[in-house]
Amino acid sequence: MSEIRALLLTDVVDSTALSAAVGDATAASAWRAHDRAARDLLRRWRGREIDKSDGLLVLFERADDAVACALAYHRAIAGLPTPMKARAGVHVGAVELTANSPADIALGAKPLEVDGIAKPIAARLMALAIGGQTLLSFEAQAALSEHTWRRRSHGHWQLKGIDLPVEVFEVGDDDTVFSVPPDGPKAYRVMRSGEQWLPSTLAPNNLPSELSSFVGRAGELARLRAMLDETRLLTLLGAGGMGKTRLSLKLARQAMPDFPDGVWFVELAPLAEPQLLAQVVISALSITVEPGQSAMQALLAHVAARRMLLVLDNCEHLVHDCAELAGKLLAIAAGLKLITSSREALRIAGEQIFPVLPLTVPDPDHAHTPVSLMQYEAVRLFMDRTGACQPSFELRPDDGATLLNICRRLEGIPLAIELAAARMRAMSLPELERRLDVRFRVLTAGSRNAMPRQQTLRALLDWSHDLLDPLERALLRRLSVFSGGWTEAAASQTCAAAPIAEDEVPDRLLALVDKSLVVAEQHRGSTRFRLLETIRDYAGEHLQASAETHLFHDRHLCHFLALAEAAEPELRRADQQAWMDRLEIEHDNLRAALTWACGAGERQPEALRLAGALSRFWYVHDHLSEGRGWLSRVLSLDLDHQAASARAKALFGIGSLAWLQGDHAAAERLHEQGLGIRRELADSVGIAASLNSLSLLSRDLGQPARALAQLHESAALFEAIGDQRGMQMVLGNLGLLEKDQGHYAEARSAMERGLEIALALGNAHGVMVACINLGNVAAEQDDPQAATRFYEEGLAQARKLGDRLVVAAALNNLGNVAIKNGNFASATRLHGEGLDIRLELGARLAIADSLEGFANVAVGLNHVSRAATLWGAAERLREEIGSPLPPGRRQERDREILSARQALTNDAEFDRAWLAGRAMSMAQLAAFARSDAAMCEATPEVWGNLTNTRDQRPLCCGPEPMPDRP
Repeated sequence: MSEIRALLLTDVVDSTALSAAVGDATAASAWRAHDRAARDLLRRWRGREIDKSDGLLVLFERADDAVACALAYHRAIAGLPTPMKARAGVHVGAVELTANSPADIALGAKPLEVDGIAKPIAARLMALAIGGQTLLSFEAQAALSEHTWRRRSHGHWQLKGIDLPVEVFEVGDDDTVFSVPPDGPKAYRVMRSGEQWLPSTLAPNNLPSELSSFVGRAGELARLRAMLDETRLLTLLGAGGMGKTRLSLKLARQAMPDFPDGVWFVELAPLAEPQLLAQVVISALSITVEPGQSAMQALLAHVAARRMLLVLDNCEHLVHDCAELAGKLLAIAAGLKLITSSREALRIAGEQIFPVLPLTVPDPDHAHTPVSLMQYEAVRLFMDRTGACQPSFELRPDDGATLLNICRRLEGIPLAIELAAARMRAMSLPELERRLDVRFRVLTAGSRNAMPRQQTLRALLDWSHDLLDPLERALLRRLSVFSGGWTEAAASQTCAAAPIAEDEVPDRLLALVDKSLVVAEQHRGSTRFRLLETIRDYAGEHLQASAETHLFHDRHLCHFLALAEAAEPELRRADQQAWMDRLEIEHDNLRAALTWACGAGERQPEALRLAGALSRFWYVHDHLSEGRGWLSRVLSLDLDHQAASARAKALFGIGSLAWLQGDHAAAERLHEQGLGIRRELADSVGIAASLNSLSLLSRDLGQPARALAQLHESAALFEAIGDQRGMQMVLGNLGLLEKDQGHYAEARSAMERGLEIALALGNAHGVMVACINLGNVAAEQDDPQAATRFYEEGLAQARKLGDRLVVAAALNNLGNVAIKNGNFASATRLHGEGLDIRLELGARLAIADSLEGFANVAVGLNHVSRAATLWGAAERLREEIGSPLPPGRRQERDREILSARQALTNDAEFDRAWLAGRAMSMAQLAAFARSDAAMCEATPEVWGNLTNTRDQRPLCCGPEPMPDRP
């Protein structure tokens, strides 16, 4: 978080010459004396030393302390045995301290980094000073209290790398002789002329005046400024409307001190004849063409010996000609630098590319207030431009969600944001949000003096589209069928059709990336491509207007149906996590394919197949309500009997999701419907699977006799068809049923038989489940050694399989054993490892289990308020997912909560803690849960006492069940 601080930077002048003059030994002694004197002063004036690698950087709470320390520092080092002189700069502004990791520090990084513009301002002030001088910014001198120090303004200075001129003050004691700093490479004095700041010795330039404020991009500007120091050709690359022109002009203004022969801006968008390129440039530079000279000759002669900066704006429609011109200019003029802006790189030697990306937008998955939204550049730009056209506009407290959604849908595109803000003259925020569904009709209120293509969003995209060749246009419109991104292989398989051959798609795709219409991003070592939604909508309109709409939506559907059906059997095998991750990445495409299939009558059977194939993915990845909604939709389609098998699979899937959501009545009805269809089809495997799932439902409903009958029928069917894997699964669930009734010997026998089958089959997944369930039986028999042995074997199998969700479950079960043993430090570590995995996978239902595990630790340590917070958080997660605790576990937890309440003298304290947990973000929850570690630094004797206390208040720390489903 940024805080206002006073920064002091000091630097000893002529330090190299000093060392050479006195010799190494004396110099070393002098520097030690210098450091002692400086640090003594820091303690006196309450300064915090941040860095000493390049001068001394110190933070102070008060500007008075910074100035007092600086003046005392000058006197102290002047009186050393080896006298020294230093220069000092003081600025007051917002700073943010960032701590580097130990690994980074070991590699040479500083322990703390100071971020923000305050440090560069203080550094430039220091660089401007002469020996013995202390210079202040306006903010620093304004922050000084009434004091006897003398101050004098030296006027406004344009400091290198700082946007606006800074008024520079010198501060000193009564005997200080003030000296105006000399002009140098780091700064020059400026004067006000109208609304512009001009160098006192005017550097030639034709940069247009800024008519509106420049919002955001501070980080980009700093990086660009550093890049311009190192390269002679810098290309700002990005799609239309990203603000490349504004950014290049801002950069050119900042760089003006480095170019005594001027900074020149050349607008190329209106130029249609490439042969006139040189003429347009010499006109911008006001170059006189001598008789017998060509425009190119005159231009080259003019720039040859000059130190200047040339900005070529909007090169994309003349990219080859601009590349040729840039090559000639750079070859003949060693003092020339070029900034170009384009949708496509020039691709010549020495070019440095800088992608201009959208402004930062709020994350819709995080809670925001109107105040917190202002940290995002897109929001700040929208509010700035809205205020300019509607001065009376005020953001109300309940406008945050609407503002967030508007900026998110505008995708951080500056032109789109400015066009939308202009509509606020006649619209409210909710009205604008609704109208963005037809964004190309709404975003049309651009400035009258802007280029025509910048007055509407559609005109801007038309400009980019018209620069494409016919095959690139065809591929762009076909790519609009993808949602959320795609791979090169997916594009080749989906979009290849006359006139584009499949082997041509990769090159055409890269051409669209080069022209900034398609975004290429690295994701886990591979490249994915996507369209900004604005461009996707535009390309989709072109696809809709063509005769290709049905063809390419159908091909998209077929591609992702094939993916889902290929993934389905893999979701129970060793590399299941890789397939789960792949489906998660493609979830938006799968949704788009389902939407198309449900709406296209002839494709509705594919919708049923696709939803059925995805049901286990939705089940494992906590997309319970969404998956249930899709399955309900496809099951409502009017399909003939030929789809009966697919319908039964979909019923099985939706029944499983309803069971996980605690909707037992619906789950039973849906599974029974699916079972009926499978009996009609004489599908023995399907019947056995449905009966197995119905047994789990009966078990949850407290109907053990019915569950037992269903499991026996399922086992008989699996045995009749020789399906040993099915037998192993049923035996495991039979063991769970026996365990619930306290029949531990029978439970262990059934599970061990299942384990034998799994071992004989080489079924690592079955071995894993059986071991964890045998651990559950041992845990409930109060045999922690056996439970730990089984859990650790199950954990080892899960690690081999790469089944990270089961790894996390095994860790949690081991954590619960540690709690029962009173080993809360070990329990916290194990639950923490499990929580880390579940957070990384985004498995919210499993995260709720982890939080309840941490609550058990807190109860064991008698931190009941902390437990209440964690329980409240877990409850909110389960509500969001729509998956309450099963009745048996709910009753057990309710008993624990009641016991915990009784341990507090004040019910209100428990309720406040509970509500605090419900309000926490996921990041806050993770940090809060891990903070239990600090409570676990207790001795074994303390654990023993807490364990005795636990006897009167039993912990709800049963193992996580591991039912097996087909």
